[in-house]
Amino acid sequence: MTVSDPRPARPAPPPWAVVLGGAAGSPTSGDDLPELVRQARAQGGVAWIMVNGDDGDGLRRAADACGLAHGLAERASAPGTRAGLARVDDVTVLTLRTCCLDGPAGAGGLPRVSRTGCVVLFAGPGFALAVEHGRTGLREALVRKFDDRFVGGKDSTELVRLVTSVVTDQYEEIAEALEEATEEADPEPDDDVLTKMGRRAERGERRRRLAAAHHLHRQIFRLRRTAGPAALAFGAAAEVFPASGPGDDPLGDLAHRLRRVVEQIEQLGEMLDSARDAWTAEVGVSQNDDMRRISAVAALAAVPTVVVGNYGMNFDNMPELHWRWGYPMTIVATAAICGILYALFRRLKWL
Repeated sequence: MTVSDPRPARPAPPPWAVVLGGAAGSPTSGDDLPELVRQARAQGGVAWIMVNGDDGDGLRRAADACGLAHGLAERASAPGTRAGLARVDDVTVLTLRTCCLDGPAGAGGLPRVSRTGCVVLFAGPGFALAVEHGRTGLREALVRKFDDRFVGGKDSTELVRLVTSVVTDQYEEIAEALEEATEEADPEPDDDVLTKMGRRAERGERRRRLAAAHHLHRQIFRLRRTAGPAALAFGAAAEVFPASGPGDDPLGDLAHRLRRVVEQIEQLGEMLDSARDAWTAEVGVSQNDDMRRISAVAALAAVPTVVVGNYGMNFDNMPELHWRWGYPMTIVATAAICGILYALFRRLKWL
């Protein structure tokens, strides 16, 4: 078996610059970014610029072209871990975390949520700069928009809509997958089925269900930590970037969709908490059954042990040495007591 050489790192893709209301979208090396921003401002439009956060030189040139302060450029290169919206002078900064499903994890085939990237969006006069960290899916969505002959407006709202739409779609997809996994991991098996499985298989099934609940609860908690701040940021963005008309409020609609996702996540968490408590109670009941069985067997063994122990302590006055029926009577009495205890334990369902 041979190990292939690691593939060389792919170069960072060039920034994507678009002048809305003017030139079509096209990749650029970054040298013409200042001219694109100048043209956009002259036409009353906005230059859309997307740059990879790992490309330090491209990020620096994009920040210089947009006139971003040094502190804002540093925020773009090292974004925080939480989503949020901030206003710095005349620049609005929107930070969003992206998530994806890594696919089935473990033998149970349960989904695993992974925080894969971050998008930092700077919206200012004449420009909208999106800095992409990790896998976000934003670049592909932007390409699809232009493949569909998408024509934007003359402000930053269209790019904000695109970013928030991509993130919302990701959260909704993950929430649906977690809901399906939760429903599948929370079956109510019939008692007859568990009885036919045998005690060892039954215990394994209960442990499997409890492990699945713990795993899904961790994934829901991870998604909730990401989607909760994003919902607040979406609501703030809907106020900063107003709707174009009375009946057109896409950012407000996206914020509402994301709030529903957060509510869905919270409901899943509550349902898993209830299921986990029920499963834990089942495990406790099973352990109590085991303790009762152990106690019953110990009681059955204690009777002959006490009788034999008493006889072993007195060799002069043992009834069977002087009575003809003493020894058989002792054995019968011991067996009778054990039989009565066994019947009692069976009646109490301890055995």
